[in-house]
Parts: sequence; structure tokens; C-alpha cells
Amino acid sequence: MKDTHCTCVSFDPGFANYNPGLNESNLEQINHISRLKSHNQRKFQVIKLETSFLKPLTTITYIYYGCVAYGSVLASKYNNPPATIEGNHILELPDHEKDNADLTLEVKIIQELYKKLNKDIQFYLKRKSKLPARLEEFSNLYKEFVELNNHFKDLKTTSQIKLPAAMEHFRQYTPEKLDIYEKKLFEITQTGNLEEVLNIS
Repeated sequence: MKDTHCTCVSFDPGFANYNPGLNESNLEQINHISRLKSHNQRKFQVIKLETSFLKPLTTITYIYYGCVAYGSVLASKYNNPPATIEGNHILELPDHEKDNADLTLEVKIIQELYKKLNKDIQFYLKRKSKLPARLEEFSNLYKEFVELNNHFKDLKTTSQIKLPAAMEHFRQYTPEKLDIYEKKLFEITQTGNLEEVLNIS
């Protein structure tokens, strides 16, 4: 008989709605710079790409940290008894797709894009990049979180969530503080003020 009194939580509080969808075609835009004929053409293209990628890279920086922060809240607040996680789309994939699912592919593309564009900015523009300074830190944190949890292929309850060492301190927080953080994360995704995830630490 189904337990109608079970506690259920969302897999995602809404961060997926803001994902800019960066992919290999965006990385190719960076690779194309070196194929331009003149130095001035390459310099102009670097300026153009820094401007166009600033917002999506900043957004994905906040999303990566927000996702890990949300997972840390769930793992800490709903540990005993655990809550059922609803909306994990990985579980709904056909077995062959689920077995091959790799949620770090996007991260790796973005990290390569970020690294190459930063390098081009320093070389052609002779200055520090305007791109988000914490993208590398938070993308590595998110990548670690995904890998620790096997790309969420078996994630059904909050007690299964494994946290990176950098987020283990969430387990020491009071239920009241975790409740505030959980509500704040949903508020952030509703308002779109993604930068506020940095206040959850």
C-alpha cells in the first residue's frame, strides 16, 4: 500500500530553467579565432566573444554552485528519515541511455571553453578576463558532486546523496537554518536572482 504521508522533495528547485545550453558549437567559436587571417581580426573576435559569453558563463557558474548547495541541503535536512526525490529525469531514461549517461560532458566543454577564451583574452587583449573568476572552482565542485552520485542514475532518496568534502559542513547546520536555505533556493529560482546562491554557504 502506498504511503500517502511520505515526505517528497524536488530533484531540481528550478535551476534547469536557466541553463544557457552551452555546447560544442560554442567551443568551436573559440577554436575559430586562430583560423582568422589577421591579428586585428582575431583581437576583434575575442572582444566579441568575451562579451557574448559573459552572461551565460556567469549564469552557469551560479547554477553549478546552486545545484550542489541544494543537494547539500537535502542530504543534511532529510537524512533521518530520508525523503523521496521526485523528478529525477535520469531514472526515467531507457536502461541503455541511463547506463551511458554522463552529466559531466557539459561541464568539460564549458571548462575547455572558459580556459581557451581566458587564454585568448590575455594574449590578444593583454589584460585580465572579465569572465566569472569562480567558474573553474564551482564547475569542479559540481563535477565532483555528479561523479560521487554516479550521475544520479540510482538516486531515489535523500539519504543516498553523497557530498563533496567542501560541502560536508552543511550536515552540521540546524534544521532551522537548512529550512531557511531550502526556501531561499526556491525563491532564487523563482526570482531569477541567481547570484544570491553565493549567500548559501
